[in-house]
Amino acid sequence: MKPNRNDQISPKIYQINYLQHRAIKKFIIKNIKIHDLKGKKLHYLDIGCQNKPYSLLFGSSNCCYWGLDVDPNTAADVIGNGIHLPFKDASFDIVLCTQVMEHIFDFRSLVVEVYRCLQNKGILFLSVPFVWPLHAIPDDYCRFSRYMVEKMLIPLFNTVMIESSNGYLYTLCALINETTNLIPRRWYIKALLFPLYVVMNLVGVLTDKIFLNETVWKFFPIQLTRPTQSYRQFPLNFFVVAVKS
Repeated sequence: MKPNRNDQISPKIYQINYLQHRAIKKFIIKNIKIHDLKGKKLHYLDIGCQNKPYSLLFGSSNCCYWGLDVDPNTAADVIGNGIHLPFKDASFDIVLCTQVMEHIFDFRSLVVEVYRCLQNKGILFLSVPFVWPLHAIPDDYCRFSRYMVEKMLIPLFNTVMIESSNGYLYTLCALINETTNLIPRRWYIKALLFPLYVVMNLVGVLTDKIFLNETVWKFFPIQLTRPTQSYRQFPLNFFVVAVKS
């Protein structure tokens, strides 16, 4: 089932994928602010766009926002897999690629094509899964570590910033929610699962707010070295901002 457009940009606390959608939305919004993109007349390419939910976050009716997807039953403007992008060199200011690369067997060719299509000083916003169940079977080929992403992008891009999407407990809560996919989805079972999703989603959000705060670790009896970095070593995803030199 394809994600609902509204679920991705306005996830509800009682939904199974709330924590995943929330993390990706926060990443995009944060970088829109950092790079001052809101309302700018720019050229965007959304690879694996589905229903183009994130186009709403950039907030400009003047921007040129292209969507590419392999599925013709989406809002894509162009149908393709990303290995051969049907655009001229330096066509885009921003390329967005969220939770797509695990579905592309030759993902390194995608990176080269993205680089080609970006203008000088253009930016790639990328999210890749580190911990997540198999999905879109059989087209689910790999998971990515921080170091794999570095090896893949640094030879091409001038600036590469990589961050974990969340901490240990956030990931655990998201996986507990995902485990319920094993349960037959009769209506009364769905009703019983809503409270579980609310609890897990709240716990995930609150624990990240607490344990990713450096000052909290000062109250632990044993002082840990770089505690917030250690807490981030089991994320759902890695988020990447790469700038073309």
